[in-house]
Amino acid sequence: MDDSMNIYDDFAFLPENSNFDNDFAKSKEEPSSKDDEKTIENLKEKQFTATQFNQYKDELDEWLNLMVEFGGSDLHLRPDFKVSARLGSKDIESLYDFAIENSQPMLTKSQEHYQALQAKMGTIADEAQLQEIKSRLSKTEEKINIYKNCCNKLDELKKYVDEKKHIKDRVWMLNLAKAMQPGDFPKFIANKSLDFSYDPRTNNREVFKYNYTFRVNIFFTMEGACAVFRAIPSDIKTIEELNLPKTIRDIVGKSKINNGLILVTGPTGSGKSTTLAAMVDYINKNHKKHIITIEDPIEFKYKPDKCIINQRGVGQDTLDFKSALRAALREDPDIILIGEMRDLETIEIALHAAETGHLVLSTLHTIDAQETVNRILGMFPSNDQNRIRSSFAGALVAVVSQRLVPKKNALNESLAVIEIMQNNAAVSARILEGRETEILDIIKSYSESGMQDFDTVLARFYKEHKISKEAALSKATNASNLAKELGAIELSDPVLQLEAEELLREKQKQEQKEIEQLRILQEEEKRRLEELERVNKDKIDKTRKTRSFSL
Repeated sequence: MDDSMNIYDDFAFLPENSNFDNDFAKSKEEPSSKDDEKTIENLKEKQFTATQFNQYKDELDEWLNLMVEFGGSDLHLRPDFKVSARLGSKDIESLYDFAIENSQPMLTKSQEHYQALQAKMGTIADEAQLQEIKSRLSKTEEKINIYKNCCNKLDELKKYVDEKKHIKDRVWMLNLAKAMQPGDFPKFIANKSLDFSYDPRTNNREVFKYNYTFRVNIFFTMEGACAVFRAIPSDIKTIEELNLPKTIRDIVGKSKINNGLILVTGPTGSGKSTTLAAMVDYINKNHKKHIITIEDPIEFKYKPDKCIINQRGVGQDTLDFKSALRAALREDPDIILIGEMRDLETIEIALHAAETGHLVLSTLHTIDAQETVNRILGMFPSNDQNRIRSSFAGALVAVVSQRLVPKKNALNESLAVIEIMQNNAAVSARILEGRETEILDIIKSYSESGMQDFDTVLARFYKEHKISKEAALSKATNASNLAKELGAIELSDPVLQLEAEELLREKQKQEQKEIEQLRILQEEEKRRLEELERVNKDKIDKTRKTRSFSL
């Protein structure tokens, strides 16, 4: 890394005072002295540098455009490597190669899907289902227009791959970092990484066409600076628009809940931030409260409705989660949103806030309610377990865990599968007595009160033809038990039964294909060994003849 640090002196960074328009206006004035002439030349150089950096941003915004158009979630940049993104398949692909290879197939698939929806609409009488079909038609039409546009740009995309396939070098990446975060660039150099939000639409820039912001992490590696951009929709969807369970609205809508802890959990990319934003948005529209958010970085930007909302970004508005959380307790909040509970001290302060008259909402990277309880309790030392169990059991309101499952017969769309555990006497008793392994059974037992487990929801979605059997089993908590339940559902549904039979045939075809490929490989290996044996035999015969001749 020492060698790479030498490049900092090899190019001009963006000036800290970046008011280029005013400075450049001064450069057009007549100079009154030689010193003024020198100053004006420097200002012109600043303006040229600003133009260069805007070109870097324009190029970045074109990449972000393309990623969003193909349903991507994360853009990856690194020196001397193809621009890559996590796209529809959730695999990381070369962005431009993917666009060139998939524009026409995705256009065709979108058009076929549109025609199928139109045909289905004529057979539906239920008004709610009809509205859903119309909504899907509208979304599919948008995708058709996007892919038509991509098809029209194929020659341009191919030219881009030929000319700009790789990010130029380490200096280019550093210039991009400086262009996006001029004020925090020294911190990036010092700390070797930086988190921030990037909004391509600021400063009247029109290259980026979609209503998204991006959560960015830029960091050093042995090759130089690299960056990852996570797409965040700017529009906050409601609980209803996200098709979240009614129980979630009830949890944040209960007037009696004025304090406590609500956790939204799930793996990275499962939509925790989106769900949390919908919950805050519901409170904002239905209650008169003071909400303080502490985030790293700020993702969704809330517009105050009935609530006062103050958003604080770590690094930008506060030093860290802990100090912001301590300060929040003195800022008269009703509700505190903590972007993520990362360490023991933050968890302890959050529990204290939840116990002292505040509603605390936060996220954890845990896969379900049981693991969430284990993670929180496991952060504390063994000699503190009795106290923390009592505190956690008393403060907890609910754990909302989620996983994303691909939607059946849809293009790059997913459904949120939600597990909900609400705290009650049975849950509190399990936490206090160290019987967390029984939490899943409690959730299943209290389904009538709004609790639900993953596998029950997956089975329901499968029965409603919303997800495929393969997708359901891939996200199951207990795949073997769920498979039996799905099999029972198929027996009473001829359509699902036919789909299951088709899936079985496809699986058998794939197995036969793999067996055939293995047979071919074995035959090739057999021929190779026979050829090797023949060559060795020829060598031995030749050696014998040579010896016989010499004798």
